[in-house]
Amino acid sequence: MRIEGSGKIYESFKAEEMVQMTINADGSITGDRRRSEPLFLKQSMGVIGAGLFRERSVPKNEFRTSFGDYWSMDIPTRGTGWGDATWDIRKVRHRSLVWANEPKTYLQFDLEPASGSYLVQLEFTSFGIPKIGETMKLSLNGHELRTSWPGDLRLVARIPAGLLLARGNVLEISAQMKPGDYGYALDSIHVLPD
Repeated sequence: MRIEGSGKIYESFKAEEMVQMTINADGSITGDRRRSEPLFLKQSMGVIGAGLFRERSVPKNEFRTSFGDYWSMDIPTRGTGWGDATWDIRKVRHRSLVWANEPKTYLQFDLEPASGSYLVQLEFTSFGIPKIGETMKLSLNGHELRTSWPGDLRLVARIPAGLLLARGNVLEISAQMKPGDYGYALDSIHVLPD
């Protein structure tokens, strides 16, 4: 493994420098917590590693994911039906994306729901199957949502009041495709008050 940070190049890590952790479905972390450092990479990577596993400042009554802005070093998004995160390299700022490789994909998230309705916004980067967007359906916690396409790569749905849970919300995205196909690439999902 070759990692650059703090002006040093690390070709490998020693076994005693590594920590194994498990991120549970509820977001809790179990495993070796011997380090006094909040992040096991901070000591080895210096400034680059500091804060990588911290979530961005998003209000507690919202959920946002972009599937990995820190080159696979941040907290994984809970769900199934997705490939590994990949990146679109740009001059100013890269962006991450994931390809759906199953007809039904699931995303699990928590938030502290406010009263009233919410919006869910999905930002796509591309479609691997022509007109797949026409076959897409969204459901939240088992309830189908009415969707609209305000742009070529943006899908929006209104979430009725009372449908969101404080823990364990499940967003399902279904589309007509064969398992293993690259159906669509998703850049981000944002759930926010309407």
